[in-house]
Amino acid sequence: MKKSLVLIVALFVFHTPAHAQTGDAVRLSVELGTGAQDVITFSGSSRSDAMSLYDVNSGKPSRFRVGLGVGSADGNWGITTRLDSEVLQSVSITATWNRALVWGKVFDKLLTVKAGLLDEEAFAFTWRPWGAENTWGAQFDGNIGAELQVRPVGGLTVGYIFPIQEGVSFVDSLKGSYIAAAYEMSAVFTLVAGVQLVSVPNSSDAWLGLDVKAWESLTARLAAQATDISDAHTSWLEIYQEAGYVLAGLGLNLKAWEEVYALADSGIGWQVETTVSYPIGIVTVALSGDLGNLVAQDPNPVAPSLQPLGYAIAPSVTLALARSSTVQAGARFKIRDVDESISTLQIFVSFRWVFES
Repeated sequence: MKKSLVLIVALFVFHTPAHAQTGDAVRLSVELGTGAQDVITFSGSSRSDAMSLYDVNSGKPSRFRVGLGVGSADGNWGITTRLDSEVLQSVSITATWNRALVWGKVFDKLLTVKAGLLDEEAFAFTWRPWGAENTWGAQFDGNIGAELQVRPVGGLTVGYIFPIQEGVSFVDSLKGSYIAAAYEMSAVFTLVAGVQLVSVPNSSDAWLGLDVKAWESLTARLAAQATDISDAHTSWLEIYQEAGYVLAGLGLNLKAWEEVYALADSGIGWQVETTVSYPIGIVTVALSGDLGNLVAQDPNPVAPSLQPLGYAIAPSVTLALARSSTVQAGARFKIRDVDESISTLQIFVSFRWVFES
């Protein structure tokens, strides 16, 4: 079944652009995120260096994305594709076809049907702690499957997502499908939420994201994700909060996230981060600091593994080359363990370029 679905989608993807009619919408997107970093670790009298290709915007290795979308002028059907590539630490390049889906809208656009390599755009919530890009509600992203979206009233979208799990029977994959919803009140707020149905006892996940947009100069965001719901040994809850304000160009931003584990002796993980930024022409200077027992680059451990209490200071300079092209350089000095005098110094430069037609 999976091979047939992939073949149908592939034929549609490569056949449709060549026969797109005049007036059809064609959208091309290209994203390049690259750079380099040197992480120097000090532990007592010893020192070690680790250099790598690194994109500070995503907190991942350098990557290159190309996306193509073709759709009818009336917005009733289309295809979406995207190719992702990453440069690994061994300087080898991997390429993955993460989008290849067809979609159509029927009943006066009340119902949307998707099939193929799915995306997570409708019900995901992305937040950015320092040095990382985190997307909740993207568990079905890039998996082969189908998705139904219903818009019963303006601003509300309800979805059923059915990703076919590798090496899992059709019936068991059906048990692990998702129900999600998104509601947007224009210029006021956006709310997304979802839950995975139980495929394995006590293994389902749930997520929630709220983005308040009522005030132009104010940022207010709240998100939460529960993993392995009801499992007394592996379940844990993440909570993220963000508030920011811009006054006369000066930006003030405060982020905090916590991790609560089912195991009583695991403790509570927490991290707070504050950033001050100010634009000077096409240059933006910023200074960030954080405190806590989590590693900011990896706020999603698969098991409780709290770090010793530490703090960090991170100055940076960002140059806007164009509307969607930036170069950022900076450093981050972190005391990983106050008691053991373990610290790291990260020096980086990052380049990001985005094109959308």
